[in-house]
Amino acid sequence: MESTKGYMAEGHSMTRPPFFDGTDYPYWKNRMQVFLRAQNFELWKIVRTGPYGLPQDEDTWTKDQIAKGTLNWSALNMMQCAVHPKEYSRVSTCTSSKEMWDKLELIYEGTSEVRESKVSMLVSEYEMFKMNHDETISDMFTRFMVLINGLKGLKKEYSESDLVRKILRSLPSSWNTKVTIIEDSKNLSTMKVDELIGSLMTYELNVKRKETKENPRKSIALKASNKVSSGSKKSAQQEGSESETSTDSENDEMACSLDSLRSSLNSREEVQETPNLSKKAPTGLTRPIKNLMLCAMSARSRHT
Repeated sequence: MESTKGYMAEGHSMTRPPFFDGTDYPYWKNRMQVFLRAQNFELWKIVRTGPYGLPQDEDTWTKDQIAKGTLNWSALNMMQCAVHPKEYSRVSTCTSSKEMWDKLELIYEGTSEVRESKVSMLVSEYEMFKMNHDETISDMFTRFMVLINGLKGLKKEYSESDLVRKILRSLPSSWNTKVTIIEDSKNLSTMKVDELIGSLMTYELNVKRKETKENPRKSIALKASNKVSSGSKKSAQQEGSESETSTDSENDEMACSLDSLRSSLNSREEVQETPNLSKKAPTGLTRPIKNLMLCAMSARSRHT
């Protein structure tokens, strides 16, 4: 990932030259040109065409020659201050700002053959350029301009109308309606890229705003549905729990009754043997108790 720390520390200043750390040379080259022109157009002229020719003996210089010599050294000083120490080591032997500028161009842009190869590669990227489905207009445009600036640095430029049409072609199918409206209502031959991007960003903002208004309703409906479903499950679980508790209680009561009945029978056996007890239940008992006693006596007779 490219670091922007150097750009913020050294590059965004009215008095210090843009800082070049060896990455994104086209960006630095473009900004350095603007910086030199803004400081003194003569400085940019010296960088591009070479220093003023002056006598070797500085002691003989006139005031006009001293002024020109100062410009020569100022241009070289700005170039040296603009590069990282690692980059400076590559150009430290240069005696003029033009020599230093040309050497950096050769290192990062290559010879004319290399530049043509790079142009061909970037043109191919330009032709294949598409907006990603999860990308915003702002992010897409930033990526697009990095590509365009790279081509511009290699002296390959496109007209405004070409860029407008390319951006429209790069949009995904979900933008077809908006693209058709722009093509029908605007003159693409005179339309500016900034105007197009502004229109697309406004449309994108309106779509997101509409989605934001619709999503809360869906969210509320979903929450209500989940609440009802959760309530039903909870009620069913409670009913199941109550049913199990009731069944367990009944089973416990029956077990207690059988235990009591067995204890009673054992006590009665100790007092008196009853051989025919399994055939006849005691009288004076309710039907459920009689049934329990009969079951118990039958089970006991099978084990004796």
